[in-house]
Amino acid sequence: MSDARQTVNDMAAESARGQTPAPLGQFLRDEFGTGGWLSRFFGGPRTFEVTRIVPFDDGGFLQRSCVFQVFARDHLLEGTVLPSGGSFGSFSLGEAGLRYLSRQQANVEAMLREEGRALDECAPTVLASLVAEVLGRERNRSHDVLPSAEHLATYEGASASFGGGYAVHAREFERVRKRIAAPVLTGHRGAGWSLEFCTVFGWMHDKQGLIHHRYRFSPEFRIAHETEVLSRRIFERTPSVRY
Repeated sequence: MSDARQTVNDMAAESARGQTPAPLGQFLRDEFGTGGWLSRFFGGPRTFEVTRIVPFDDGGFLQRSCVFQVFARDHLLEGTVLPSGGSFGSFSLGEAGLRYLSRQQANVEAMLREEGRALDECAPTVLASLVAEVLGRERNRSHDVLPSAEHLATYEGASASFGGGYAVHAREFERVRKRIAAPVLTGHRGAGWSLEFCTVFGWMHDKQGLIHHRYRFSPEFRIAHETEVLSRRIFERTPSVRY
């Protein structure tokens, strides 16, 4: 286990005991504590209390850093926790310290450069899940990576804990089926890498879009991203979940 992952595990244990890890609390104050007077006037004083920390399962790829999600009491971070309130976002801890990753491409690139490992040593599904969450999430609109076309046919997403509720649109599924494949990662350190995968995209439990992604990583870990919408309504029924 890397030193970074051990530190994140220790912070997770601390947050589980109801305590905000001091370095993380200071980082949140430094990053998110400088809002203008108007936001402070209407929003009241901000708190920087961390309620939960969840490490990202990188399959052992990251050796110098650790990616993890932070859940905070206040509305500081990218996603909103519903219905209880609070927010969550993605972070990394490495040799350069803490970084906020959610929709921060430069920080993701810096983390990969610091890690320095060839991306073809990472499982494609792991890398796809990482970039889909840290760069693809838009507030509570997020991506679920599809391992195969068959997984779309039986997709439940986060609704599984509510008894399911997704039903694929049969005609749309047949139309796009051949375009859906498992995540594929090609390339090498000298030329850079290309990562292709498909996701189901949408708000919380109402995911309707089917998206094809192509991420390109240069040898210096600069990232370029292209998307193609394969279907805007791939499901004929989604879960009826209210908050």
